[in-house]
Parts: sequence; structure tokens; C-alpha cells
Amino acid sequence: MTKIDTKLAGKNSVSHRITYFVVRNLVTIFCRTWCRMKVEGREHVPADGPFILAPTHRSILDTPISSGSNTRRMRFMGADKWWSNKWFGRLLTACGGFPVSRGTADREALRRCIELLEEGEPLVMFPEGERKSGPIVQPLFDGPAYIAAKTGAPI
Repeated sequence: MTKIDTKLAGKNSVSHRITYFVVRNLVTIFCRTWCRMKVEGREHVPADGPFILAPTHRSILDTPISSGSNTRRMRFMGADKWWSNKWFGRLLTACGGFPVSRGTADREALRRCIELLEEGEPLVMFPEGERKSGPIVQPLFDGPAYIAAKTGAPI
């Protein structure tokens, strides 16, 4: 179970929305200019309602990059180790993140995923579970499929 209270992760305050908007736009501008990132297939991402975005995970920038796929605020799970630093944890929470204990079936994090989708928010889940290297997709965890089956949200 996650040892960090995830109730704050559901907070949808104005300051959290502003923080998310600023961070997402800075990363998107950086990735589009420096890395020449393009978003293809944006028409397949639902404009409203809940959905699960389940990309592969190759870089620490994958989470903010995935938020650039949509103009809506994306929510995401992150390894609970990132919340061990008080200030960085607050930034992640403000950006829509919430902690998950890797290596276990973190029921609290799964409940948070279901709650967010039931509230109509989009969710980013990395089915490989952690960053991997190379072009080969590693074995996937069942999390996104389980959450989609529970909520009816498309992946």
C-alpha cells in the first residue's frame, strides 16, 4: 500500500491547474523545439470524458510529454519514491500525479485511478510499470486493462 496520503492528489484547485498548465506548456515547447516532437493521431484521443492513455515508458519526460497529447489536464501515477522529497512531491501532486508502490498491487492507487476516471478525468498509466530502454516493448502489467474493465473507460 502507498504510505503517502493520496487524498491531496484528488485536489483540483486553481493553483494546481495553473501549475499543471505552466509545466505542461514549458515541457511541450521544449520538446517541440529542441527534440522536434510531433503529436500524431490526436484525433483518436477523446475530447471529453474519461480515458486511459497507456504509452510505453522510455524517458523521464514521458509523463509531461503525454500531457501534450491533449489540452485537458491529464492525471498520472508515479513511483512513490518521487514523493519522498516534500517539495518535489508537492509539485508532482500539483501537476496531477499521485504515488503508487511499485512491485505490489497497490489497492489505494488503483482506487484513486477508478475515482478519477469516474469523475471524468483522463489518466496516464505506463503498462510496463517503469522506464525501460530500447525499442522492444517489455511485458505489460494488467493495470490499464483492469481499470478500463472496472470503469468502462477506453484505452
